[in-house]
Amino acid sequence: MFLPRERRPAPPTSAPDDLPTGTGRLLLVDDEPSLTLLEKRLLEELGYQVAAFNSSVDALDRLEEDPDAFDLVITDLTMPRLTGLALANEIHELRPDLPILLLTGLQRRHHARRGPRAGIRQVLLKPLPPHELAQAVAAVLQASR
Repeated sequence: MFLPRERRPAPPTSAPDDLPTGTGRLLLVDDEPSLTLLEKRLLEELGYQVAAFNSSVDALDRLEEDPDAFDLVITDLTMPRLTGLALANEIHELRPDLPILLLTGLQRRHHARRGPRAGIRQVLLKPLPPHELAQAVAAVLQASR
């Protein structure tokens, strides 16, 4: 005998009213597919166009195809083959004006000191509440326009 599955409320289909919305083309990079999916959904609900990658190498290849295709890069720090900081350095060589948000579960100070040289505008600590990500994206895009 089987019991019926517990019904859970559906996730919201639109962004909460208290989160800043915006427009822009974002390149999102994180080697954890579940995080990439959640962040992509949130950012799209806020009005952004998001290209998400689980490989920093693939993300860099995409950016090399068209360096002007994005307004902001959001990348995790710890990834195989090409770390977020190495990715930021490569992106900075291609397009020095492209702002980068670095997400990390590691200590902030170490990377914040090296960040500005690689185009990193802000370092955010994981786990990241949705309002922090939304506010950081809106602020960085506003400052870069």
